[in-house]
Formats: sequence, structure tokens, C-alpha cells
Amino acid sequence: MTTSTELNKWTKYLIQLNNGTSNNSENIIERKTLKHMWTATEAIPEYKISLGLTWWIFDNSDLGRYICHFGNNPGFCSILFIFPDQNFGINILCNGMFAQEAVYNQIPLEIAGLIMKK
Repeated sequence: MTTSTELNKWTKYLIQLNNGTSNNSENIIERKTLKHMWTATEAIPEYKISLGLTWWIFDNSDLGRYICHFGNNPGFCSILFIFPDQNFGINILCNGMFAQEAVYNQIPLEIAGLIMKK
């Protein structure tokens, strides 16, 4: 459980850690650990999806590579998307599980397309 503010801080931290621009004195995890977590350990080629350590890794022909983590509890769903090569992330938190399809598969990709002007 978290807030949008805290999830945005976490996303920013992960992007900075990935780029090597985080303050080393405040690192929660090492950069090499993040790289390991974002490295595919299993692949599902027909869907262009791989699985890292607790992260889904997608290869989208329009948007490039992105990393995401899904969350849900009764009455709530969320997603964290990170586009490491473009240095941005998208977080969506939604009250109500009824919106899972839009939250997981539609909204973040549409936002990413707008940001990247695709």
C-alpha cells in the first residue's frame, strides 16, 4: 500500500539508479541489483513479454522496451511503468478492480504514446 506521491518518488529513484544519477549515499539497492531485476529470466515470445525478478519486461514495436509491475487488492488496482531508455515512468492507482483492463493495458500506453509523440 502506498500513495501516488510515494510511488512517484520510488519511480524517480529507480530511473535515477538505472541511469547512475542517484545519490549513492541514499541507495536502497545497488545499481547492479536493479539491472539484475530488470534482466529477463523467462520469456513469452508470442506476447513479446519477459519476466525479470518481480518485473514484467515488454518490447513494444512503437514504444520500445518498458518495465512494469502490477498491483491489486480487493477494490484497488495499480501499475508502475518505467521506460528506462526514455527516462520516464507512469504510475496509475485506481479505486476499483473493475478498471484493471484499462489501468493495465490501455491508459499507461496511451499516456506513453503522448509523451513520446507516437
